[in-house]
Amino acid sequence: MNLNVKAFALLLTLLSLCSIQGCSSSPYAGTWKGVVKAIAPKPTQGKGSSQNAGLSRFSETKASTESTLTLNGDGSYTAKMQEVDSGGKWKQAGTTLTLSPDSYMGMDKEHFPGGSAADGVFKAYELTASEDAKTLTHTDQNGVTTYTKAP
Repeated sequence: MNLNVKAFALLLTLLSLCSIQGCSSSPYAGTWKGVVKAIAPKPTQGKGSSQNAGLSRFSETKASTESTLTLNGDGSYTAKMQEVDSGGKWKQAGTTLTLSPDSYMGMDKEHFPGGSAADGVFKAYELTASEDAKTLTHTDQNGVTTYTKAP
């Protein structure tokens, strides 16, 4: 067998292993465990304050929820929080990871009930990675989710 055929056979073997085990040079590929800490508006006090005046000031509540995020080497991801599953594609630019959902509770956007509610469910969102790639953080109007890589 000539050298080119052997090299090609080795390349095919390596590609097969990568597709089975998931090759990625990204330190972010893998399973992450997250804790969601909810935030709530602080109550407004004082004379003449309306009920909504305090909505711009938030405080952390004691409520928290666990979640799991799996970033695959092929650029796909799955996420689970309580009994809700979602999935889609992810990409990295520096320390920012952008997740673009394409399924939620087993449904794509086209089949998701609720009309315009689907726009929020399927909206891309960002995670910020720590410089040492040990934590990922997402903050939105509902709270802060901090992920650490699972062992």
